[in-house]
Amino acid sequence: KMSAEEEDKRAVQREKVLLELLATEETYVTTLDVLDKIYLTPMKALAEAQESSKGAGGHRPNFLDIASLDSIFCNIPLIIAVHAKYFKELKEKLGNPRNPNDEFFVALRELMRRVKGLYTRYINGYEDAADKLNYHESHNDEFKRYMQVCQSHQNAKNLDLRSLLILPVQRLPRYRLLLEEMLKHTPSESNLFSMLNDSINMIREVSLSINEAKRSADDVTFLKELAARLVFEGGDKPEIVALNRSHVKEGLLTKTRVNHAQARHIVLLTDLLIYCLPPSSPSDKLIVKGTIDLKDCMAHEIADTQSVVNAFALMTGKGKTYTWSAASSAERDEWLKAVNQCLDTCQGSSRSSQSTRGVDLEIFASVQIKQTHEYVNRVSAGVEMIKYNFKDGKSALKYVQLRKDEKKVYWGDKPSSTGSFVRLDDIVSFSHGAKSSVFFKQRGGLKVLGELCFSLVLKERTLDFACKSPEDVVAWAVALKGVTFGRLPLGDELERIYNMAQQAANGGEE
Repeated sequence: KMSAEEEDKRAVQREKVLLELLATEETYVTTLDVLDKIYLTPMKALAEAQESSKGAGGHRPNFLDIASLDSIFCNIPLIIAVHAKYFKELKEKLGNPRNPNDEFFVALRELMRRVKGLYTRYINGYEDAADKLNYHESHNDEFKRYMQVCQSHQNAKNLDLRSLLILPVQRLPRYRLLLEEMLKHTPSESNLFSMLNDSINMIREVSLSINEAKRSADDVTFLKELAARLVFEGGDKPEIVALNRSHVKEGLLTKTRVNHAQARHIVLLTDLLIYCLPPSSPSDKLIVKGTIDLKDCMAHEIADTQSVVNAFALMTGKGKTYTWSAASSAERDEWLKAVNQCLDTCQGSSRSSQSTRGVDLEIFASVQIKQTHEYVNRVSAGVEMIKYNFKDGKSALKYVQLRKDEKKVYWGDKPSSTGSFVRLDDIVSFSHGAKSSVFFKQRGGLKVLGELCFSLVLKERTLDFACKSPEDVVAWAVALKGVTFGRLPLGDELERIYNMAQQAANGGEE
């Protein structure tokens, strides 16, 4: 239990903080009054006289018009009126500053409710107001001279307009800091502690709401500017300005295709990726070459090959694969992280179910681990599997065979078929499970266990198969990783099995 002396010390600290809150509020109201009486009111009078002179056909002075003043000062008069009213109420309802009345905090929370909308509007317009002020000071000598006259006024305390306009932006965090300091010196079991907590939470919610509104306004501004900069060459033009859409990342990546690579300027939004020709300068128009809707995409890292390094794959819901290469592995990781965060945001709960769709790793628990070369021999002999057609998802039994010497995987209707094939060098990753949309293109969905499915991810598409047994899945995963010298990523469980197969081949040595 706290001694009376300790409690008295804490009460003194509470009183000190609370009196500082009132003192800073009084200073704030007084300083805003200077902004109004020395800057705003006289300037409005000049602007109104200017408008009247213009309407009467007289000489028009070189000063700001009323619209320009409104954009600079925004809703400052309303902010002043609300704070002046509630400062008076706070003083009246304070009571003993060491243990203030509950009504004091009720009035403080009511002040926060009243200023929420006012500060949202003011802070959203602050940067634009600052830009306009800079412009007029640079281009209007009469306005600049008048600013200097106002600043030299005896009641202005040498504060220029810019220093005064930023005060509302800085005010709300000050309340929270002071109340949190007061909370440190308040017993947690007291009613005062509860009132302080409620007030702090209220200020936090108001601040978060204002910040979110500011971000949303900034997003809309950016998207409007982006829309004006984009040039679409035929085809569908998506709506760029959209609710809950924001800018995430922008930069240069290489779009890798089967026979060539193309540098592309990427604009990543929360639910849309736009790829364009690289501009010559930051102010140039962006010639759009394509867009990717992220609402049904998947993304994963691609192992380095001779032709593709620092890359990741982006697979669409229609089964198309885009391969993007970055300048370094670190840059690749940054892009992949940003893309995956976008997928989480725009896909929500469906994202987690999609990323693990059809994969129960327990299916491998009973698989007897063999040496790597045994798996290579197994798939080299040919394995009967279901292959899914990329275009329409139709499935058919095929004999699939690894031909190590030719560095190819063949498939056809008969064993040792010389029909279709894919080069090992064109395979960028092994994706276990029914993760490609190709598996689900036919009506009725997937008719085999998802755990028995895998996709060979190529630069622009996938090859999609379903095995008859878990042993076949393991055989293909281990064999393909083995004959590609370990470059194909398999996923944690299959990587573990591959490592065990390698150890078995080496006589159990680590």
